[in-house]
Amino acid sequence: MLILTERQKNLLILLQKAQGGIGIKQIEERIKVSRRTIYREFKELKKPLQKRGLAIVTIEGKYQIQGQTEDLNELKDDLGEDNPRNEMSVSKRQNALAIKLLFNDEPQKIIALALELHVSEATIQNDLRDVGKAISEYGITLIKKRGVGVYVKGTEITRRQVLCGILLNEINEYRFFNYIENNQYEQEYFLNLIERELLQEIKIDLKKSILQEISLASDHQLMQLILMFAICLMRMQQGQVIKADAKIDDKTLKYQGLVYEFLTNYEKKYPLQVLRQEVLFLAKYVESCDQEASPVFYDDDQELLLSIKIKQFIQQVSNDIRWDFQRNPVFFQKVTKHIGGIIKKKVNQLPNSPIETLTRVSEQYPKLFASISQSWQDNFPTNTLPISELQLLLLYFANELKNRRYQVKVSFLIICENGIGTSSILASRIQKEIPNISNIKVSNVSEVRKLDLSQYDMVLSTIKLPGFPRKYQIVSPLLLDEELGRIKDYLEKSQRKMQENIAVSKENVEKIINHDPIQGLNEIAISSLFCSDLVNGIEVKRLNNKTTLIDEVVDEIVLMVTTSIIRNRTEVAQNLKRRISLAPIGIPDSSIALLHTSSQEIKRCYFTVIDLSCPIRLKAMDQNEIEVTRILVMLGPKNLSEVEQKVMGLISSMIIMSDQSLSLFEKGSKQQIQDVISKRFLQEIKVGIPI
Repeated sequence: MLILTERQKNLLILLQKAQGGIGIKQIEERIKVSRRTIYREFKELKKPLQKRGLAIVTIEGKYQIQGQTEDLNELKDDLGEDNPRNEMSVSKRQNALAIKLLFNDEPQKIIALALELHVSEATIQNDLRDVGKAISEYGITLIKKRGVGVYVKGTEITRRQVLCGILLNEINEYRFFNYIENNQYEQEYFLNLIERELLQEIKIDLKKSILQEISLASDHQLMQLILMFAICLMRMQQGQVIKADAKIDDKTLKYQGLVYEFLTNYEKKYPLQVLRQEVLFLAKYVESCDQEASPVFYDDDQELLLSIKIKQFIQQVSNDIRWDFQRNPVFFQKVTKHIGGIIKKKVNQLPNSPIETLTRVSEQYPKLFASISQSWQDNFPTNTLPISELQLLLLYFANELKNRRYQVKVSFLIICENGIGTSSILASRIQKEIPNISNIKVSNVSEVRKLDLSQYDMVLSTIKLPGFPRKYQIVSPLLLDEELGRIKDYLEKSQRKMQENIAVSKENVEKIINHDPIQGLNEIAISSLFCSDLVNGIEVKRLNNKTTLIDEVVDEIVLMVTTSIIRNRTEVAQNLKRRISLAPIGIPDSSIALLHTSSQEIKRCYFTVIDLSCPIRLKAMDQNEIEVTRILVMLGPKNLSEVEQKVMGLISSMIIMSDQSLSLFEKGSKQQIQDVISKRFLQEIKVGIPI
């Protein structure tokens, strides 16, 4: 984005329209300003024009803009009278103002800031009040001195962190990498604050050193590293270094070595004196981006506060559903990392549009989804999530629910003749053998009538209790192995029942048949035939892909599908590419992607598996990048019947619903995949038709 004052814009338009150039006297007359002012404007325009490959030159006393035809045409388009003026929003302008002050150590004149951002001095004064308040929260002070200007004061570390945070908030990662890799000019104020050549050099040197030894979660983190290294190098070149007494963790030897290697490569091209404190700071920053580093640590109070809020969020869902989602540390770390990325904008949110695979999960677990949605609103009221992002959180919880056993916290009531002695032995044995106990209450017979029996999941007694108002099990004080096995079986059945209650209940066959016997029988037959045809048509094919570009891989996959399935390959390929552009198709923590679409050019439902000879890198639904070696392809006609919709949705939900099924779809053979889908269809037919 070329930020110009009205006068600068008029000056450039005048120079561009003047064929063969224009003299300084004519410029004075047309712009109606002094010669001195014009020269000052030429000086102000020099750098922004240079970034676009342009320059104001004088030939035989006449001024003109010189550059490649393509660059001149781009400038013409930007200056065109029909184009609206590039104006910033208030928040963007204030961020631009903050960046200007943080990058420069010398006081800035109010009038110069107003001219650069093409607003009035009064607007800049108002903006400075807001900027000062915002940066003060980070320990940076905004200082205004009459006749001198405005500047900021704070530690060098904080200055760099705030600079990087603003840039990360304002720069779109797609445009960022397009700007670096394609050498294309971007009309983006914040992108053009750092020289493209510097960003390119940093990316190259990072790949040669640091990126070979660490694992990043996303392109956003790569952009974060590039920007921070750029900021640090620029500040060092300005002579602004981190003070030797700054408190930085010195326990990052691995990352210090990587930073030294990077700086060695960089110094071969650009001489730079680097102090140890600079290396320590960058090493700590690299460590914070490394996926392989310690999974949970808190750099400051904000990190700790966020962790507490996430824990409260998970606790609220656990209490609501009566299922302990906090016991598995791996699950907690995954959810913490994902939510942390959303809150701190380290990952992009999913689009606010339906994603079929995730929608199916929310339909299958409506109670759990409602609990997650409400808990999010209660714990993160200022961070509104699109429905697809809430459904992705549901996927984490649903997987944990499906994969873990004995996670329900249970409460025992133990009744003994006198409530002492043998009861303590029994309670101790239960605590040792059954770890997921929230409470054990020991009571004698005379006190049991005073208790609220509904508070206990299981009642054990060492004596018979004639007329007792609920089910109980008689056990010996020593709790024999046979008795312990009986208790565990009961708990497992209770857990399965709770899982069924959390998931949506299905109508059973008997209800359907009793309601309309003939219709019920027809639905069973139709569903069975459709499932049988779909399963028999499953194939596992190998694609010798010659490219790692997903659009080109899609074209190759569509060519593998026969004309008995597809009428118009071009139309189907375009639909698949549009689907990919909407949201990530990779399955989190796997090497597979789910590629699906519906179209009038598809004759019938189709599911197949494509193994790639050359892996490709794609974003998964959790915004992390994965290496994909297998693509699951699901195609369907435009208007699916109810049975077709449910069957295809069932397959997609099977893929992501448990670690075991995910592994099977990731590595399984044709026969194994056919078998597991067939078994699931049979289960569904037994408990409810249509599927």
